[in-house]
Amino acid sequence: MILGILALLAVTGGNLSVPILGTLAGFVLAILAIILGVSAKNEIRADPNLRNRGQAQAGLIMGWISVALNVLIVIVIVIAVVALTS
Repeated sequence: MILGILALLAVTGGNLSVPILGTLAGFVLAILAIILGVSAKNEIRADPNLRNRGQAQAGLIMGWISVALNVLIVIVIVIAVVALTS
């Protein structure tokens, strides 16, 4: 869940200060949040004594939201660059 939160912060805050680094950091953190969220959900499913399935699900959801925001930001940047160069 922490990586999902950091990914969202990197996408929103990082793009205001340094757009390329914010997008890259947000994308890397989002991918890590997705990988670790899936891994945690699989471990929780395998061992009934483990808890916090909701946190694993939250990290997974925030990771996917961050990926979607990153893709949207890249599309906006590409459109802006094309509009400014033509």
